Amino acid sequence: MMRLKELRKELGKTQAEIAKLLNLTPVAYNRYEKELREPGINTLIKLSDYYSVSLDYLVGREFNNEFGYLSENEKNIVSAYRAMTPEIQAKTSGIIIRMLAEC
Repeated sequence: MMRLKELRKELGKTQAEIAKLLNLTPVAYNRYEKELREPGINTLIKLSDYYSVSLDYLVGREFNNEFGYLSENEKNIVSAYRAMTPEIQAKTSGIIIRMLAEC
């Protein structure tokens, strides 16, 4: 599932604005968002550059080079961790490290 609509809305842009950026008609761009048509690689690169995201993220894949693909549970844990303040992250990391040492 591509994240075109999600990313566009986060920036407060209209489909017409993104279509213009890509030299497309709004109807053609709408088909990308509805996944009725797939954009070519050059269009995907333009979009990933515009949104400052990886191609993997843009097309709905999340890949962590060190650990491979993350399960939904792992994604939820990482998201929750990233939402914490640095102080809470440090405390949480300490708790997890102590728990793992006990295993």
